[in-house]
Amino acid sequence: MIARIKEIIKKSGKDLSSLILPVILILAPNASATISPQNDDGSSDLMIVINLPAYNLKLYQGDEILRTYKIAIGSPKYPTPSGEKSIRQVVLNPWWYPPKESEWAKEAEDTPPGDDNPLGRAKLPLDGGGYYLLHGTSNPDSIGKAVSHGCIRLNNADIMELAEIILTLIPNRYQGKDISKFREDKNRTYLVNLELPVRVKIKYETIEVRESQVLIHPDIYRKGVNCMTALLQELATTQINAELIDEENLVHYLKRSRQETQQISLAQIMAVELKRLNLAMM
Repeated sequence: MIARIKEIIKKSGKDLSSLILPVILILAPNASATISPQNDDGSSDLMIVINLPAYNLKLYQGDEILRTYKIAIGSPKYPTPSGEKSIRQVVLNPWWYPPKESEWAKEAEDTPPGDDNPLGRAKLPLDGGGYYLLHGTSNPDSIGKAVSHGCIRLNNADIMELAEIILTLIPNRYQGKDISKFREDKNRTYLVNLELPVRVKIKYETIEVRESQVLIHPDIYRKGVNCMTALLQELATTQINAELIDEENLVHYLKRSRQETQQISLAQIMAVELKRLNLAMM
């Protein structure tokens, strides 16, 4: 498809690099996206949204979710900071240079690309305060846990896919070229600067309302946000009248969320409300 578009542009006598292509790129089965245009603030229309307690990363293009990935995050001792950041560089098959000023890394050695590299197959540095990364991992069992020293880990297959999507959609010197060599050559480091930054929003939301259910995630960093007041505030955004809900019935969900994510369907909450109304009428 891309070759056909290049052929059409070549026949028209126009320079491919000067155009924003109105073209659908096939990125993977059942997924598509367009070449990323520039926003008014100078960033691309790609954005990464991370919710730390949900161990969840979503890649957006505009309002469309292109991908969702499971992640590992910083431990309570080394929490991943929330806030607004950006990605301006993609490094494939990176070296790992341990931060010698950190107690946990003072004995570690520089590690070349390969299976034993703690950064896995790729790293995406996060601008905006501190030296934090999105990166792969040599320990896939850590995904879905709070175990890192502040960085955000993805499975190697996921970080490579994310990197390739960014390199395909964001202007850079490799755009429009065959980038399969990045995946095949595991021992050579490729550093690619992006012409437009990718925005990254890192959130700490333990209570989420998703269509027909409410999710209560563990308060990993013990911020005290999983309380009845916060839960009722979120329920107030739904069609349920929070004043009629039996709070005692929801307390056990909050307690159980200390260990694992709790899913409460709005139908369950409505059942509690209806039961209370029926009792009142008896």
